[in-house]
Amino acid sequence: MIDEFTSIISNHDLKVFKSANPGAVVVIVLTEFIEKRWFVRSFNFFGGLLDAAVIASMNVYFRMQRRDFRRSTARDWCTALLFAPLLPIHYVVGLLAEASKRQRRSLTGRLHRLAYWLMRYQGLEAMAPYADAAILSHPMIERNLQSIAPTLPVFGTICPEIDLGKVTRTVCVGKALGIEITGSITSYRQRIIKKLDTCIVLSGLNRVFGRCEVIPFGQGVGDRRCAYSLHPPQTKKWRYSSPTRIYGAYTRDHNIPVLTRNFCQHPIEKAALVFRGPETLIEMHSYFYDRPRLLDEIRRRIEDYNAAARTANDAIVEALVSIAPDGEMKCMVSA
Repeated sequence: MIDEFTSIISNHDLKVFKSANPGAVVVIVLTEFIEKRWFVRSFNFFGGLLDAAVIASMNVYFRMQRRDFRRSTARDWCTALLFAPLLPIHYVVGLLAEASKRQRRSLTGRLHRLAYWLMRYQGLEAMAPYADAAILSHPMIERNLQSIAPTLPVFGTICPEIDLGKVTRTVCVGKALGIEITGSITSYRQRIIKKLDTCIVLSGLNRVFGRCEVIPFGQGVGDRRCAYSLHPPQTKKWRYSSPTRIYGAYTRDHNIPVLTRNFCQHPIEKAALVFRGPETLIEMHSYFYDRPRLLDEIRRRIEDYNAAARTANDAIVEALVSIAPDGEMKCMVSA
């Protein structure tokens, strides 16, 4: 099961299933990061004190409204009361930032995002006791997992293998020499885009690469796309790499992923380029017009990653087989 436990129906179904089948093995796939800051916990919480005040208040409110979540403790109430005076400040600051257009996401959108990550965290916290093991999408997820599931076995980090043959046939085919970025364009990512564009202009390569192109959600692979894709963290304080973005660049968008920071946390990071400035632009230009060299470089990077991925995945499969009743494996997915 994937850790999307915001639905009260899915949570109810899991409890009923486990009660009716006590011998069944439930394995959850964890995809988000548990973060504790300013005395509050949530998924992917890298914000400041004002965001912590909102989360502390929502934490108590959601637990009052949802019977499938853990009840609020005295500590939860004390934290919410401690932060309560900051809630009006958060509201005013949000409105001012929205009015001055210094914040790309509206205040309502920002609150919705904080609420969504908190509800996912609270759902996992409530459903973890019904799981027999966990598989991770990123090795750093385990770091804070013990705070809510200290006895839950972790079988490892799943590493999706890349189809090297397909990549060598499709990567950069029909693409323009340029750099694109997809996903949420946060204020931090906007600054990264400006720095990249400045580097391109100062290197005299504006007519070669053009500016970094922002690809809106929903624009298909068949549309005119760039040979390279930029993958910066969402915020300056974001602590983790994004293996899924690198994998998607090769397998879905058929372009070459370029990182602005190598976190050295997941083996797939080595399959991407790392932007270092003008020298990287020269390298990217050379790869685009020298396909044999491009394919040699990609083949080496992907082969190294796939070797590490097979080792990690084989260990997970062995662990799953060892706990499967009567040697049978069944999968249940929650979306």
